[in-house]
Amino acid sequence: RRQAMILGKIIPRIAFVLVLGLFVSMNVKLCEIKPHNCDEIFTFYHSKGGGFEDFIDQTNSGFNRMPPIYFFAMKVLFSETNFIYNCRLLSLFFAIAGILFFYKISRLWLDVEMSLCLSVCGLLGSATFWEFSTDARPYSLCFLFLTIFIYKIFVYELRGRNKKTDKFQLFVVCFLLPSCHYLYGISALLIGITHFYSSRGKKWDVLKIYLCSGIFFIVFHLLIFLDQQQFGNILMMIAFPTFEKLTSYLVGFISLPFC
Repeated sequence: RRQAMILGKIIPRIAFVLVLGLFVSMNVKLCEIKPHNCDEIFTFYHSKGGGFEDFIDQTNSGFNRMPPIYFFAMKVLFSETNFIYNCRLLSLFFAIAGILFFYKISRLWLDVEMSLCLSVCGLLGSATFWEFSTDARPYSLCFLFLTIFIYKIFVYELRGRNKKTDKFQLFVVCFLLPSCHYLYGISALLIGITHFYSSRGKKWDVLKIYLCSGIFFIVFHLLIFLDQQQFGNILMMIAFPTFEKLTSYLVGFISLPFC
């Protein structure tokens, strides 16, 4: 019986290591051989298309229509040589780190074996996860910040409600999540609202954290976002033309001299 208990603890650990090793080895090879897609080419030109002034102009132009933090980091970290391949490897690292935080979330309630099983299901259960794990885009980083955000909320509620460090960490992660992709601002908003209404502590403290984070995000990104829409919406109209889009832009163009 003792041996069975030992095997029951060892086997999930071995299985997790093997699956993680298989996931890494397959995706490292995929990072090398997968053809570049249009979005990755946008990443390359946004990050490496000139100096810092050119980077600011490209950010405001809306050609990529995303927050600049990821692309600025890629500009600083990597040279033009093997740029997309290196960004893909970094995305793979972010995906693995996200799975490890998913494991940490599970460990708040479950034992090691069950948490490892859930983590294996996370690695194998989604084709989308495999795809963005090898893309030179910010989606993998968003997944990492999303899992960190959820983990920090649980830690805040279960362990350190009164610690200033936990509050500051929640503020930072809530700010960084939409700073990597605008759509994840919706995720941050919904998660923040859920945390506010379900919190067992001082709701005012929770509200202050998310209000400050949202204000900081708006201050840094609102003008960039508005500038990006002007050119980005024209691109979307060209790529996906509809009668409604053409009519609205035609009316806007005609009325522009009178505004």
